[in-house]
Amino acid sequence: MIYLPLKSNCINCVKSNNEILQLVIQHGPEIADHLTVVLLNPSDNTISSDLKKEGFHVLSVEDQSQIFKEEFRLNYPALSVMDKHSTLLNHEVLSNEVFARERQHAFWHAAIYLLNQTYP
Repeated sequence: MIYLPLKSNCINCVKSNNEILQLVIQHGPEIADHLTVVLLNPSDNTISSDLKKEGFHVLSVEDQSQIFKEEFRLNYPALSVMDKHSTLLNHEVLSNEVFARERQHAFWHAAIYLLNQTYP
């Protein structure tokens, strides 16, 4: 499950979001069965429609709020990696602290690298 906030004050996060989205859309048929994309605060439905055409399950922030039965807020990208039994293997959500933000950027670069290596 990949969480992508489409509005962010961080330029690096926005760039990473866009790069991840392009990779996801480009390789949609290959990875749609393994990935749920959660778009947070989408400004339009164009991206959601593109992903849905590729077979992705796209959840809005409102959908997530219903799932968690409370308001769901996430300002930075996060990635949940699950195995075939839906066991949570990794979940990275970081705060606004400068050090944490740098770690988040490093995490995103690693995620982009992994996608590029897996789906060249």
